[in-house]
Amino acid sequence: MNQPSISDHALLRYMERVYGLDVEGYRREFFDLAKPYLASGVQHAPFNDLWIVIKNKVVVTLTP
Repeated sequence: MNQPSISDHALLRYMERVYGLDVEGYRREFFDLAKPYLASGVQHAPFNDLWIVIKNKVVVTLTP
């Protein structure tokens, strides 16, 4: 049986609507950083001390 929880989508909307977080602004900023990697077709790309993970031309996560 699943435990009650909050989805990442719901949490993001909460932060956007309650705290005024500019989600689309952050999305554009992140896209601009990832654009060269998306165009190159790589699946993993270094970013600071993290890795951008790309699947089917979609950034799916940022991982250590």
